[in-house]
Amino acid sequence: MLARAELRRRWRSVLVLTLLVGVAGAVVLALVAGARRTDSSLQRFQSYSRSSDLEINVGDAPPAQIDQFRRSPGVVAVAELHQFAMIDPRGQFLPSAGQVDQRFGTVIDRARVVDGRAADPTKVDELTIGEALAAQLHVGVGDRLRFRSYSPGELLAPDVGNDLDPQGPRVSLRVVGIVRRPLDLGGRGAAGGVIVPTPAFVERYRDRMGSWGGSILRARTQGGAADVPRVAQTAKRIFGRSPTFMLQSLNIEGGGAQNAIDVTTIALLLAAAVAALTALVGIGIALSREIALADTDQSTLSALGMRPRHRVAAVAAVGVPVALGGALIGTVGGLLASSLFPIGVAAKAEPDPGIRVDGLTLIGGFAAILLVVVAIAVLAAVRTARVARPAREPGRPSLTARASSKLGTPPTVTVGTRFALDRGRSRRALPVRSSLFGA
Repeated sequence: MLARAELRRRWRSVLVLTLLVGVAGAVVLALVAGARRTDSSLQRFQSYSRSSDLEINVGDAPPAQIDQFRRSPGVVAVAELHQFAMIDPRGQFLPSAGQVDQRFGTVIDRARVVDGRAADPTKVDELTIGEALAAQLHVGVGDRLRFRSYSPGELLAPDVGNDLDPQGPRVSLRVVGIVRRPLDLGGRGAAGGVIVPTPAFVERYRDRMGSWGGSILRARTQGGAADVPRVAQTAKRIFGRSPTFMLQSLNIEGGGAQNAIDVTTIALLLAAAVAALTALVGIGIALSREIALADTDQSTLSALGMRPRHRVAAVAAVGVPVALGGALIGTVGGLLASSLFPIGVAAKAEPDPGIRVDGLTLIGGFAAILLVVVAIAVLAAVRTARVARPAREPGRPSLTARASSKLGTPPTVTVGTRFALDRGRSRRALPVRSSLFGA
């Protein structure tokens, strides 16, 4: 009965406290969930993309050797690309390697289409490019890019690199899509990425256009980076006699992006910690002061025979709807705010933007908000219920009043300072120190 009376009398305060707890909880949960989402974004993007772990220059390796490597232990998928000696519209050498078959972009190194669509593998003149190259060349979907190329004979000349007017085929490729791959988030992507023409382009120009090094294999290993050394040894045994043989681990492609993501993750976790501490202090002070308003009734209730534990339960009941409502609002708010994350480089790596349900954070956050608010309410209620009998304290001037008088300040300043900083005594005492600390 007493609890119901307290709630009916203070429903406005309860509503405000509930909203305060809900907003603070939503901020903290959103930051924690955002940090977790940011931290895993690149890994999930690589999993979505089926990113390759090893790149191997095999030159003019015969199909039998490539098939042998494809069946080697630890190799999940292999895509063959054929390099072309092409000059981009800026007159620069941009890495260009066409798809020999349709494995690239499907079973390995799938791209996320940002704008437009994927290129039709049966079309010679269709092309997709990365966001960085599109920005550098100021092109979009529907525009055409014109490339010049060296003929196979020209590449035999010793000064081929100095000739910027090659005699090979000149091609015009229509941009049908802007795509994003994990490699586009690192240094290679910032430099323009890689031009990957269609299998139809390779079939038409393979013998008419010169190649810097023949074929490149992009391999995805079964155990990721852990299997790279073993697969690299297999590749060296099979292709090592090729004069252009070279291999490199592709972990470096996402290394710079992961470093930036790590910094962002730490920043979000620190922000969550600061927000949680601020919320704990603010809510603790507000809820404690609200519960402390019931201390004037404690002597009467005690004289009527109400036991301390009953008085604690009745006073603490104010915190129950605050805890339940605040936890619910905070959880829903944290879920809706998930669409704002991740941020920075991780936003580009995120394969599934929008609202994301982080069950561990949301369920754990709901329970944490509930327990913390109830604990604050119970502690404040215990403290309130203990002041059933007023303590007799000798009257004495407050420290602030005495200090102000000694300084010779005007009465208005002395009285104002006392009202602001004197906590009072006995039942009139106010939580001045905690309020100042909270502020």
